[in-house]
Amino acid sequence: MVKKPSKTDKGLGEGVEVDWKDLAWCAWLRGERKYAALGRQFDKHWETVKRAIIAKGKAARLAIESGDCDALAEYIDGLYEELQEVDSLFQDADNDNARLGALKHRTYLREKIAAALGVPTELAALQLSGKGGDPIEHTVAFHGTAEQLAKFAGRAIARGREVLDE
Repeated sequence: MVKKPSKTDKGLGEGVEVDWKDLAWCAWLRGERKYAALGRQFDKHWETVKRAIIAKGKAARLAIESGDCDALAEYIDGLYEELQEVDSLFQDADNDNARLGALKHRTYLREKIAAALGVPTELAALQLSGKGGDPIEHTVAFHGTAEQLAKFAGRAIARGREVLDE
């Protein structure tokens, strides 16, 4: 269950009230998908919570589609928020397994942030053979899935053969 967010937003200053709909939307985005549970957290009927979340979702989609909201910036902000939560979990962890899990998730989030910012996080080496069997080595900064890397390597090999055949 997602912990109920605080009623004040630290970024806005002390004593600033935040609407329950915004808090419910944040909990929804953090993975709480049960309307009844959210309704209990905010003392609302589950159907009221469902309508509020649907309205917030539509408003978010409209903001993104109209260009009022930068989707990439929102994504990166969300990753940074999650990174802060993971850091908090790491500090509060009472055993090594919990700390290790938090560290792994922290690394995962940092890789996601770097990829979203366009920073290469992995190096891939590909060795091709030239005329006479001498290796031709290419080192490429690449971040992606194993399937994307295999596709990229296949294209590089095909291109290398074309160059050598000429």
